[in-house]
Amino acid sequence: MEAILYIARKQLKNSAVKLVRRPARLIAVLASAALIVWMLLDMPSNSQGRLDPAILQSGFLVWLLALGTITALASLESGSSLFRLPDVNLLFVSPVSPKTILAYGLVRQTGKTFAGFAFLLFYSGMLIDSFGITAADVVTLILGTALFLVVVQALSLLLYCVANRGPSQRAAIKAGILAVPLLAAMYVLFQARTGLSLTAVIKAAASPVLDNLPVVGWARGAVFAVMAGNLSAAALYAALTAIFLALVIFFLLKIDADYYEDVLSNAEKTFELRRAAKEKRGINVGRGKKVGSTGIGNGWGASAFFYKHLCEARRSSRFALVGGSTLLLLLVNLGVAGIMALIGSGKADPATADAMLLSGCGLSVYILFFQNASGDWSRELEKPYLYLVPEDPFRKLFWAGLSTVMKPAVDGFIVFAVLCAVLRANPFSALACALSYAAFGFLFTAGGVLGRRALGSVPNRGVTMVLYMMLLLLVMSPGIAGTLIAVFAMKAASFAGAAPLLAALPLVAWNIAASLCIFYGCRNLLSSWEN
Repeated sequence: MEAILYIARKQLKNSAVKLVRRPARLIAVLASAALIVWMLLDMPSNSQGRLDPAILQSGFLVWLLALGTITALASLESGSSLFRLPDVNLLFVSPVSPKTILAYGLVRQTGKTFAGFAFLLFYSGMLIDSFGITAADVVTLILGTALFLVVVQALSLLLYCVANRGPSQRAAIKAGILAVPLLAAMYVLFQARTGLSLTAVIKAAASPVLDNLPVVGWARGAVFAVMAGNLSAAALYAALTAIFLALVIFFLLKIDADYYEDVLSNAEKTFELRRAAKEKRGINVGRGKKVGSTGIGNGWGASAFFYKHLCEARRSSRFALVGGSTLLLLLVNLGVAGIMALIGSGKADPATADAMLLSGCGLSVYILFFQNASGDWSRELEKPYLYLVPEDPFRKLFWAGLSTVMKPAVDGFIVFAVLCAVLRANPFSALACALSYAAFGFLFTAGGVLGRRALGSVPNRGVTMVLYMMLLLLVMSPGIAGTLIAVFAMKAASFAGAAPLLAALPLVAWNIAASLCIFYGCRNLLSSWEN
């Protein structure tokens, strides 16, 4: 036990020393902590526009169900390990009890889960203002989520060991995992069958009956019992969860499964992924794929990179630029439109089709920002071939980023055309959304080029991502200001016909012009690897 405590102390000390020795990361952590404290303690209250607490209860249940189901299914396919490869090398060969080692893994995983969910504190101000809860209630929600995930991860490890016995066991466990959210959804629909509306669904999902669901219901029941001050109910749900976790650990230790082999395999895979990320190289950890046609087939010199990206895109979709991401974007926009329609069904002024288009466009741009950080252009920059081709640097820059620019344009016109037909919206509004989405895609690609030039690396993680976001906001602010001026210059009553397109043109024109200027200004970026 002393060896376990020694390792834990050293890991905490090394993490603190590493943070102190990296001033940029330390400043970002301190600034984030200060912002979180300010949001928790100094947010203004809005007592008039508060939402129904049932929305928070039902939303928390959906959040737990989605998080638990995704975690369990992912662990069932690829395994869930509480240990890293150094732990395997140091602990599994030491004369330490397996129970102690497993307890150490669970405790450390709990701490990592708490740290991982700290970002949810950034939404504390919205929760406090919308539902009238306290800062302690927000912390309770996050702690409940983290503890729930720890239990799910331990259960996933047990299920993975059992599923490895054969395909029938794996299929049965997968069906059992999917049955939990399915049963919850069936109960909610059954309770709301008389007057099917969003309000009825929310009230049914907030029913205390669902608190009897194993683990997920107990977690919600404990969290909201603590928030309501009902400590006896909170203690009951917490005791049920603790007993369940103890049973999982007991069966994990007693079951006749090759637990250590599973841990070793997953630890090695995780170690390779982390090392590849540090060395900025890709690694293929999936199953072997059937080889179809080979070769690029088109392009010469710098243009070969564009056709190479099209060839790579055809691996996942026959139509290259149109594939699963296009369908996902369409489903997201249809989901936004459906939710807005349900919310406005009982109101005197429901959301219009144009408002649904605009809301979907805003969410799509937000998703595009993160998608673009891992696009073809970002991956190509980490390989040496782009720098070694004896071509003009500007031509290489243009052709290497062309597919990343074209993808949002194609997706935008397809998705918003379909959405316009489904909602019977103003075609000019759909055209404005498509052009805006395409222009933002161009700007995000150009922003990646600018981030590479200004920050020295591809802005896709950590502090560089925060600085990249601030840089993009600075670049796009004139276009946003121009569109806002155009909107205020038009009267609300006349905001029809071609007015949405006219209002969006300043933003679209500015984004395209700024992107072209950035590409031209950074035209020598690929002249050498050091740039």
